[in-house]
Amino acid sequence: MKAETDRSETIKRLFLQDKPAEILISIANMNLPYASRILKEVDTTFAHAVKILSAMEELGIIETEKSGRIKNLKLTPHGEALAE
Repeated sequence: MKAETDRSETIKRLFLQDKPAEILISIANMNLPYASRILKEVDTTFAHAVKILSAMEELGIIETEKSGRIKNLKLTPHGEALAE
């Protein structure tokens, strides 16, 4: 129960900021999203986008799949619910 509460609080803190919410919506709306496309779309730095994407992956909101040098991003069912 405590772990679920901590996870919920982390998600709330993450999405109370503009950029994480914009990134989530961009992933949901973009065909074949990956980090460099996302950072251009939401106008943020690569380092900031990667930090947010890493947090989203740790929280089970997104999954990454490596395709050559590119990591494609995909929303998990939990991520899809949040984006909706």
